[in-house]
Amino acid sequence: MFAKFSPDGDRAAYVSENNIFVEELSSSTITQLTEDGSERYVNGTFDWVYEEEFACRDGFRWSNDGEKIIYWHSDTEGTGTFYLINNLDSIYSIPMPFPYSKVGTTNSDVKIGVVPVVGGSTLWFDVPGDPRNNYLVRMEVVPGADEVIFQQLNRLQNTNRVWIGNLETMELENILTETDEAFLDVHDDLLWLEGNRYFTWTSERDGWRHLYRVSRDGKEISQVTRGDFDVVSLDCINAKTGYVYYIASPDNPTQRYLYRSRLDGEGSPELISPDEQKGQHSYVMSGDAKLALHTFENATTPPVTSLVEVKSHKVIRVMEDNRKIKEIYEALDLAPKEFFRVDIGEVELDAWMLKPADWDPGFGGPGSSGTKDTGGLSLPGQGEGGNLGLERRWFHDFELYVPFPSYLQGAGFAH
Repeated sequence: MFAKFSPDGDRAAYVSENNIFVEELSSSTITQLTEDGSERYVNGTFDWVYEEEFACRDGFRWSNDGEKIIYWHSDTEGTGTFYLINNLDSIYSIPMPFPYSKVGTTNSDVKIGVVPVVGGSTLWFDVPGDPRNNYLVRMEVVPGADEVIFQQLNRLQNTNRVWIGNLETMELENILTETDEAFLDVHDDLLWLEGNRYFTWTSERDGWRHLYRVSRDGKEISQVTRGDFDVVSLDCINAKTGYVYYIASPDNPTQRYLYRSRLDGEGSPELISPDEQKGQHSYVMSGDAKLALHTFENATTPPVTSLVEVKSHKVIRVMEDNRKIKEIYEALDLAPKEFFRVDIGEVELDAWMLKPADWDPGFGGPGSSGTKDTGGLSLPGQGEGGNLGLERRWFHDFELYVPFPSYLQGAGFAH
């Protein structure tokens, strides 16, 4: 798993059976770097918590000089066992034990180590805090340096400590600590700038999700993107031109547009997407932010993908217009999707409704009213769908069939 070439391209490292190996490509000589890989010990990849909660799978990195491997190591002892059932490849099902911690139970003991690619002992970073109640959620090599930067998130997930680790001395420096009374997301928007003097960092410290520029020692923090909106995603950070390109929705949260802001934080956000195209815009941008594959769609327009010149948004070539799908859709003569907001007190929620094409707001349903001020339970069999595990309800002039579990049908429940 996770095979990666060394910086000079003459070797490849990979994970097999929870151990890490390095193979020399010219001679096929294989060096095993870890020996304890097993059901209990995991090297170079992760257990369920890291995979599911933090999207961690690839658990090792090459150093810049290609002489070291930096990797995560997990000790799953004490973690509760969840049994999956394998009923696919044999006549009888086979239980498969899987370390799976639940709320309040024991997590794996996770640490980060450094091992020479020629083999030898691993050196471990001595990260403060209980390793079973803190998560090492991200780790990357600092470009051009014998260092790594990693994030340590506490179990409550409201404090994120950023550490710089020296690969030679194994010394640690806490350069930034992010806190929130409620909850912190893990972000992957770290990019080094100006010869590693600064790095980019995403934070909600002003109440909105924005990009910041942080100095190497963490003492200088300046805001890059500004406004009463969230930066939904970053598409490109171009240090050469001094701009960051990102997706945001300042005015309508059901839509997405491309903006750019100066990395020095000066000026206002600049809209790049065509304002007349209301809907969802997404981009796959070149590294220099000159060209992009742009996809636009909305409730009545199937995805249209074009190659565009980013700054002017001039279409160079339409890659796919999905014209046939649009013709089929228009021939159906469907009612338009209606967007509206629902005020639930503390906040308004976005919603949409699709009515029948022949909608008649004056029609209340056949026979009698189906929307009644009664209790929430009804007997199975009421309405035509009762015997099928469905309950028919009339709302003005359209029907809503509500599925309910078959095991509740005999218990007198329809929902």
